[in-house]
Amino acid sequence: MNFGCLTCSGLNSCLICKTGYYLHTNGTCLLCNSKFPGCDVCESGKCLTCKTNYFYNLTSAAGDCIICKNFLPGCSLCVNQAQCLVCESGYFLQSLQCTSCTTINQCMICQDASTCLFCAVGYYLSQGQCLSCSAAITGCFSCISPTICDTCSGSYTLSGGICV
Repeated sequence: MNFGCLTCSGLNSCLICKTGYYLHTNGTCLLCNSKFPGCDVCESGKCLTCKTNYFYNLTSAAGDCIICKNFLPGCSLCVNQAQCLVCESGYFLQSLQCTSCTTINQCMICQDASTCLFCAVGYYLSQGQCLSCSAAITGCFSCISPTICDTCSGSYTLSGGICV
C-alpha cells in the first residue's frame, strides 16, 4: 500500500502523490522530508516549502531547507539566515537576533537584557532580577519570595514558609 499516493496506476504504482510527498522513480510516494530534510512540500525533485524552524536556501537549485539555529543560535522561527522572528526559551529577540538570557544571573526566561521573567530553582524573581533563596531565608533551597520558602535544604524542615 502506498500511503502518500493520491492517484494510483495499478496496485503498487502511483501517478500523483499527496502534498508533502514526492514520486520516487519506482512509482512509490515518499515523504519530502526523507529526501530534503526540513522540507514540508516538494515537487519534481525540488523542495517548495520548508517546515517551521527552517528557512529556504535560495542559492540551492534543489531548494534545500536549513535549520534556523545553524545560523542563528537560539532561533526557533526565522525568515532567512540573518533574521529571526521567534527565539527559543532562554533567549530574547533583539534586532532580529536571539540573545541569551545569561546576561541576567540565574535567569531561565527573560523579556530583554535586563528583565528576567522566570528564575532557576533556588532563586526568586524580584524586579526583573533573580535573587538567591538561601541568602534570603536560612536553610531554604527554593522559594516563592524572600519571605516564603517552599523547599528546605539539608537537615532543615519547612514550617510556615520558613526553614527550622
